[in-house]
Amino acid sequence: MLPRDFPSVLADELKDIRARRAALFPEQAPLPANDSPPQPVADAHRTRALGLCFSGGGIRSATFNLGVLQGLAELGLLPYIDYLSTVSGGGYIGSWLHGIIRNKYEGDPVRAQEELHPRRVPGEPEADPISFLRKYSNYLAPQPGLFSPDFWTIGSVWIRNMLLNQLILIPFLMAVVLTVLLSGVLQQNYGDSVTFDVARKVWIVALVCAVTVVAVNLRQIVFVQFPMLKPRFRLPDLSGRFIVGGASTCVVIASYIFGAFHFDPHPVRAGVVLFVLFAALQWVGGFRLCYRARHNHANGWLYLMAIPLVCAAFTATLLWAVWKLTGSWDDPDVEWLRIAFGPPLVLVVWMCGVTLQIGLMGSDFPDAAREWLARLGASTSIGMAGWIGLFVLAVFGPYWLAWVTLAWAPAGIALAGGWIGSAIAGYLSGKSSKTTGQPEEHSDTSTRAMELVGRFAPIVFLAGFLLFVSLGTHMLLGPLAGKVMLESNCIDPITTPIPNWLLWLEPVQREYWCSLHASHEGLMRAIGGVLAACLVIISVLPLRFNINEFSMHHFYKNRLVRCYLGAGRGGDRQPNRLTGFDPFDDFPIAELVPEAGPGAPYLGPYPIVNCALNLNTGSELAKLERRGASFVFTPRYCGFDPPRSQEDRNVTARKNDLNPDGYRSTRGYMEPRGPGLGTAMAISGAAANPNSGYHTSAPLAFMMTILNVRLGWWLGNPRRDVPSTRPGPMNALVSLLSELFAQSNGRSRYVNVSDGGHFDNLGLYELVRRRCRYIVVCDSEADPNLAFEGLGGAIRKCRADFGVEITLDPEPICHVNGRSKSHCVIGTIAYPEPETGFPADSCGRPDAPASAYARATGWILYLKSSLTGDEPEDVRQFHSVSATFPHESTADQFFSESQFESYRQLGLHVVRTTFENVATRPSATDQRGMLAMFQDLCRKWYPAPALTEAATNLTERYSAFVRRIAEDPEFAFLDNQLFQGMPKVKQPEVTPRKAVYFCMELLQLMEDVYFELNLQHRPDRENPVFAGWLDVFEVWANSPAVLDAWKVAGRGFNPIFQEFFQSLTRAED
Repeated sequence: MLPRDFPSVLADELKDIRARRAALFPEQAPLPANDSPPQPVADAHRTRALGLCFSGGGIRSATFNLGVLQGLAELGLLPYIDYLSTVSGGGYIGSWLHGIIRNKYEGDPVRAQEELHPRRVPGEPEADPISFLRKYSNYLAPQPGLFSPDFWTIGSVWIRNMLLNQLILIPFLMAVVLTVLLSGVLQQNYGDSVTFDVARKVWIVALVCAVTVVAVNLRQIVFVQFPMLKPRFRLPDLSGRFIVGGASTCVVIASYIFGAFHFDPHPVRAGVVLFVLFAALQWVGGFRLCYRARHNHANGWLYLMAIPLVCAAFTATLLWAVWKLTGSWDDPDVEWLRIAFGPPLVLVVWMCGVTLQIGLMGSDFPDAAREWLARLGASTSIGMAGWIGLFVLAVFGPYWLAWVTLAWAPAGIALAGGWIGSAIAGYLSGKSSKTTGQPEEHSDTSTRAMELVGRFAPIVFLAGFLLFVSLGTHMLLGPLAGKVMLESNCIDPITTPIPNWLLWLEPVQREYWCSLHASHEGLMRAIGGVLAACLVIISVLPLRFNINEFSMHHFYKNRLVRCYLGAGRGGDRQPNRLTGFDPFDDFPIAELVPEAGPGAPYLGPYPIVNCALNLNTGSELAKLERRGASFVFTPRYCGFDPPRSQEDRNVTARKNDLNPDGYRSTRGYMEPRGPGLGTAMAISGAAANPNSGYHTSAPLAFMMTILNVRLGWWLGNPRRDVPSTRPGPMNALVSLLSELFAQSNGRSRYVNVSDGGHFDNLGLYELVRRRCRYIVVCDSEADPNLAFEGLGGAIRKCRADFGVEITLDPEPICHVNGRSKSHCVIGTIAYPEPETGFPADSCGRPDAPASAYARATGWILYLKSSLTGDEPEDVRQFHSVSATFPHESTADQFFSESQFESYRQLGLHVVRTTFENVATRPSATDQRGMLAMFQDLCRKWYPAPALTEAATNLTERYSAFVRRIAEDPEFAFLDNQLFQGMPKVKQPEVTPRKAVYFCMELLQLMEDVYFELNLQHRPDRENPVFAGWLDVFEVWANSPAVLDAWKVAGRGFNPIFQEFFQSLTRAED
């Protein structure tokens, strides 16, 4: 079966939601019939699903959200949850819930709700799922201690897997070093047999090819910019990548020939050749046509000939200067210096010559052509920078390292210690809650220092590791090649005292260059032999080592499954006596559907396990900051929604087996029965991963790959027409290199998937995509400063990707004197589609009462792990001994009993205070009860506005008007007009003059209230605090007396207020 698009996925999910509702609430009226043809988005709006989000945050989030679940169970809301969207630690407790509903209560959430009631007496761990979680609060190492088997198992598994991965990576890096050495040795050994005449000819041919390829593209650009020009001949339109690649290759070859072979350029001869080439670049490239289109004087040909002449003379002079400079080098490593730095110097000469030519051509040459030449120069410069870097690391770096270590032993010790420290510091800073990637936002000195360590420590580790690999390669080549002492190439020994433990480096430093000299016959054989051995290793071992199997993923997953999925099996568990693992704890996520399968139908919430698809390369330029996309595991489908850009469509068209859709049926994906819930849970919680979405850093990715700090998973790309049936990539080397250099993408045969928090740490994104009408977000991420990074990122993505506006003000949760004012806030979700069925009013007021196109409006209730001071005594006591509670670092995955209970009780307390005095509940017979409940929550928790003193005086003015009406008998007829529910009295045929002037004063009060309370802004207009004013204004605006006054004085009011007043009047009036 081919991949599916998201509308098809949504349609099948809605069928499951309707089926579970029909089974749980048979008395509930069925939803209206679907459109013809089916429209899944409109169907989703009619369904009015309730979605629950559990954020990431490791065991901290899992335990906090356990309390949230208990609170929802206490309120009787658990069966009404349609979707459960989880990320990372939220997925722990979400999987736990799915497990106990499926295994212990035969798929019935109503029975499970009784189990979760917080007032239930705890039982034995084997029978009570919550007591089981307490038992395994240290789920990674249930037996803490330095000499516990769990502690030593962590170290042994990591060392084993790291060494297996390095058996592939180190031979690959050695092969790179050996290839660089081989290129230099070959040039030195066989370069002398190439005469200068042959080198010159190759040099000229390479330059001619480069000029030809560049001129072909420039000509095409000129005719696009100047369509009025009619060329005598047209050149083939070649691919941009082919042109850039071909031109860069030719320029590099020409630079290498001149720089490495060091032949005399003969400035006059070189000048003639360069003149012809610069002239050809102008002629074929279209400059002559551009110039004549703007200048029509007879001597133009002199100008056209003068430009290449000046450029040729300038370039030939620079080439001669480079030749003289490289010829003056007389160090023992002169040949290697010429090979390493000669070609880049020549490249600089070419760029200087072309730069001068561009400047002389001036505005007569189109800017698009100049931009293309700049891009070509950048691509070539990157290649040459890599050239220099490779030679520095492979040739010069080991010698410098040995020399510094021997000449200044303390400095060498400091370098080695600093390198080891950089690895440790980089790892710790990456785990620290103080690092956010933006040090300038913090005033705290320790925080800024931690940010700098996290930014630069991986770079130090990268350079040091490559130098050590290169040094080890040289030390291996020495004994294999044998010793040939060439005094002219050997270095004088260092005279400073050398510690005994560093004497092994002394021969390396002294004989380094003589061992690399071309006359060392054994060196060629040694390099060839070691290179062949490395190639054999990296060709065979990656086929046997599964990159997924030999990471820390299985260690992590096994312990999560034992703790969170084992809790629901009770007496059915038969764990291994040594490890405590039971392979039957895990089960396929595809079984969580409301239809009969191996067990009873599952009627719990539909699970969405959120992960991040890492996209560090590819066409997703618009999403470059994200470096990822949302990847989900659900019972029906797994996959992601690919970008719908033209560039992606072009790539899809070129690759026959790449589908534009990205969702694959869960059954048969990864495994015959589909991925296990435990596997999905562990991937969703794979926070430590070389490629980490928008957190990805290339140096950090290199370090984490080398150290095998990897919890993510390589999955078969669901976009492929022929799905992969293997548990991992066939060749581990390709995936390792993709991680090593942070080059993962969404089009390869296997894709890299990691923690959902690397894209959206709340799980909100996927619920908005599914058009959930009611969303409860439980945020327990580490946020000590209450910056709401996860919330802000999710709102931005929803607006950019779906056109959905989420209005939510978390200001009441922000700290005031170290405490929040509330644990929650509520807001609205404005979907771009029109409303269907009964409207989900915002706090009881329609979204757009005067508009025929009312946007579908949803609700979002945001619960935050926070402290207000009203928490139970034991929670406040724990905060007194742990000041970072409830935002302790996610790196702490070893919870004590006190931590576990404090976070659980805090989650329960947050739900209880949120729903306190909210009496309405959803009904099993009518969906409107859910709307009423959220309206009550809105009236209670919608952020109160900051009122000025003038605003408070408005109520006094209103009271004065009421007294005037009550005291003046002539205004008695206004009772029923201005106040609903008053007894009807006889109305005058014409509004009395006194009443008209009184109503003008009412209109002035309305305008004052409108602007003083900022009712011209929709968020303030929808604030339930002002609902009373708006209700009064609607009655007044439809009063005959007020309308008479409006006819007289309406034009004198502010035009904005006039528009508002007209919106309140009924059409029939």
